[in-house]
Amino acid sequence: MASLQSLLRSLKTICVVEGLSSTLEVLYSFFDRISSMEESDMKTSQVGGELTSFRKLMQVETKTIKFKAIFVMMFAAYACVLPFQSLVLSDWGITNAQIGILGAFRPALGAIGAPLLSSIADKTHQHKPMLIVSMLIAAILRFANFWIAHEFWQLVVLCLFLDISASPVENLLNNSIVSGLDDPDDYGKQRLWGAVGWGIAAVIFGSITTYFHSFEFLFYAFLFFMLSATALVAWKVDVVPPKQTENKPSFLQSLKVLFTSLDLFIFFFVVAALGAGNCKNTKHL
Repeated sequence: MASLQSLLRSLKTICVVEGLSSTLEVLYSFFDRISSMEESDMKTSQVGGELTSFRKLMQVETKTIKFKAIFVMMFAAYACVLPFQSLVLSDWGITNAQIGILGAFRPALGAIGAPLLSSIADKTHQHKPMLIVSMLIAAILRFANFWIAHEFWQLVVLCLFLDISASPVENLLNNSIVSGLDDPDDYGKQRLWGAVGWGIAAVIFGSITTYFHSFEFLFYAFLFFMLSATALVAWKVDVVPPKQTENKPSFLQSLKVLFTSLDLFIFFFVVAALGAGNCKNTKHL
C-alpha cells in the first residue's frame, strides 16, 4: 500500500512539473509496476490456499486502476470547458439566443452521430481506431476553437464536425470498460472516479480562471487531460466489439418492444426529463 501511494505521489508531481510527454512515460511505467506488484502478490500472499481480503481488494484495484485513470482524465477535461462554455461564448460577443442554439447542437447532433458512427464501427470491426480518432478529433477541435472560431457561423460549422465526430466516444469506451471488468457490476466503481476528476478540475481551474481573468488556460488544460486519456486508451485498453446474438431482433421489432414496455417507457421518460433539466441548467444559467 505504501508503495502504491508513493507511486501516485510521484505521478502527481511529474504531471505538474514536466508536462504531457513525461506524464505519459510515467503512466506507462506506472502500470507496468502495478502489473508486477499484482503478479508478486498472487504468488506470495496466499494464506490457507486463499488470498487475504486485503490482497483481494488490492488485486481488484490494481487491475482496474487504468479505467479509473481514464475517467478521471476525461471528466477533468470536460470540467475545464463545459461549465465555462456560456461564459466563453459571451466573452466572444455571442448573443444569449445564439448561445442557446449552439448549446442545443451537442445533444441533437450526438443523437445522430453516436448510433451512426457506432454502427460503422460494428460493421467494419474497427472499434479501437474509431474510439481513438474520435477522442483525438474532440481534443484538437475543442482546443482549436479558442483560436480560430469566434464568430457565430464559424462556431456552427465547428460544432457540426466536433459534436458528430466525438459522439461515439462514450458508447465505445463504456462498452470496452464493461467488457474488461471481471464483474460488469463494478462499472459504477470506475465511473465514480469521473466525478472525482470533474470536481477537482472544476475547482482548481475555475479558481485559476478567476484569478487570472482569462479562459486561455482552460483550453490548454482540456487538451492535456484529453490527450492523456487518449494515450491510456491506446496503450492499455482492449476495445472489444459488442457480442453479436444469433437471433438479433429487427429494427421494427426493437421499436415494438420499446414502445410496448411500460418499464422502458418510464425509464426513457425519466432520462428525457433529466436531460431537459440538465440542458436548461448548463446552457442558460
